[in-house]
Amino acid sequence: MGVTPRRPARGGAGRVSLTRRLAGASLLALIVLVCGGALVVVTAQQLGDAQRLLVRVAVARQATADLLTRYVDQETSLRGYVITGEPDLLSPYQVAQRELPGRTGEVRAHLRAVGGPAEQLADVEAAHAEWDAYAREQVALVGDDDRAAAATIGATMHGKNLFDAVRDEVEQVDGWLVQEQQRSQDRTERLQTRLVLGTAGGLAALAALLGLSCLVMVRQVTQPLRRLAVSTRAVADGDLSADLRAEGALEVRDLAGDVGAMRDRLLADLDRTRQALGALDQEDRAVRAVREALLPSPARVGGVRVTARLDAAEGVLAGDWYDTVQVGPGRLGVVVGDVAGHGPYSAVFALRLKHSLATALRTHGSPGAALTAVSADLQDVPGELFATAFVGIVDAGAGTLVHANAGHPPALLLPGGDAAPGGGEVRFEELPPTGPLLSSIVGGAVWRDTVHPFAVGDSLLTFTDGVLESRSPDGTEFGLDGLLLAVGQIPGRDPARVIDAVAAAALRHAGTPGRRDDHTLVHVLREDAPG
Repeated sequence: MGVTPRRPARGGAGRVSLTRRLAGASLLALIVLVCGGALVVVTAQQLGDAQRLLVRVAVARQATADLLTRYVDQETSLRGYVITGEPDLLSPYQVAQRELPGRTGEVRAHLRAVGGPAEQLADVEAAHAEWDAYAREQVALVGDDDRAAAATIGATMHGKNLFDAVRDEVEQVDGWLVQEQQRSQDRTERLQTRLVLGTAGGLAALAALLGLSCLVMVRQVTQPLRRLAVSTRAVADGDLSADLRAEGALEVRDLAGDVGAMRDRLLADLDRTRQALGALDQEDRAVRAVREALLPSPARVGGVRVTARLDAAEGVLAGDWYDTVQVGPGRLGVVVGDVAGHGPYSAVFALRLKHSLATALRTHGSPGAALTAVSADLQDVPGELFATAFVGIVDAGAGTLVHANAGHPPALLLPGGDAAPGGGEVRFEELPPTGPLLSSIVGGAVWRDTVHPFAVGDSLLTFTDGVLESRSPDGTEFGLDGLLLAVGQIPGRDPARVIDAVAAAALRHAGTPGRRDDHTLVHVLREDAPG
């Protein structure tokens, strides 16, 4: 199938609705809030733990210092007793001796609480036990009135060395506590910094999301709505050619499309009013009979929906016609024809062709055979009268479209599932002529059939040349580009809106005084059959 891009497709991001964007932004903000809150909570808990550990380390150091103080009290008391022999001086030694088990147990408990080397207290106790044995010997010597032996330089230095060993063991425990205290202090400072940065970062992220949301609202909603409001006011003031740009959020583009559909309907109604006024010149019984006879038959086939519109150039009597014909079970014939010129003479010839083609379709069941049969019966028609026609048969059961084209503008076969919201490029296959136009001067002509797949969702758009040949005041034709541009603006490719949009776009392109030729548009949609 040939694919011809006529307009650049919109970006994929533009197809996301504002509701989904806001939901996504809200979800992102919630994630940031939850993650930031979790980080702050966890950091606060860790900071609390670090601060409590710092306090316990300080308490452990204080308990260790108190233990060392008791040891010093013992050593000082012993030296005073050995030198003077005064029993009262030995009292601090004895008091400390009674308190040491409790003090040692307290230090051990604090060390375990902070994960310190509680087993190292065994070395402290062993060193103190060795010094205490020496101290007991000295106390015994003094008690035996042998203070001179107790106070010898050798004994004094030995006692000093033993006590220095006790002090060293205690200082090792305190040294570990000092290092742990520094580590806890550093960790506390890091956690405080992380808490501050985490809180500030979360607030900054939320502020950025809020600012981005405001920017999106301004660019995707506020500004497009302001421009749409200006265009809508212009339409309300009577300018039905005002540019209604579909931009911004998907909801705003849908709104612009609905306003554009309303404008197209107004324009179409105004044009129908002009047609009705022009029809006053043709309003006699014969004209009414011809006009009513040209109306399409009410043939219907399940799974096929036909939407059409015919706008005459002179009043409401046209040289264009369209028709639907019940060809067989599940098969619907669709005919779109265009007789040269417009007005009463063209309408009478169109009426003849309408009934001839309907009869030939029912008889032969083939678009090409029907055109061939009708052409053979035109020998009595003046040569200046000729017509073009598109004839197709939709087979809902087989999912096919068979067409023959007698010099008519190529119809467009539009694949299903090709309607991007808010417009975009239009993919299509052209169904070109399969034989000459219908005329008495084309004797013995034969039209061939062409078969195409026609699945559910596929559609056929056919039209007369009056649509494509609508000219602007500067002479520019509406053309296939203008038609595809109008089709591409309709979200979902709704048949009625497609027909109205193309008709209104062609009329706007031509400007005043309006149509110079009949305009006919027929849209055939293959849809699921009821049930």
